[in-house]
Amino acid sequence: MQREALEEAGIKIKEEDLEIVHVMHRKTSDRESIDYFLTCKKYDGKVKIMEKDKCDELKFYKLDELPINVIPYVKKGIENYLNNEPFSIYGW
Repeated sequence: MQREALEEAGIKIKEEDLEIVHVMHRKTSDRESIDYFLTCKKYDGKVKIMEKDKCDELKFYKLDELPINVIPYVKKGIENYLNNEPFSIYGW
């Protein structure tokens, strides 16, 4: 997570500032995945797009005001987090 945050958003995070808040066992037509949803208490640096060829916009949203184009399983994971559900299955 720390490497991805630095590579994709230009921020440094510490392991002790991360918390796993939801785990999802997800199935698609061709594979199964385990997805971890984390919160981060704080970070160092300014959030910016580091991979301009892979991203058009990087923006913070209130969790109850997400845009309509959020990936469905991500939206469900966020909803589960807000409902204090630590685990879910999706796509089965």
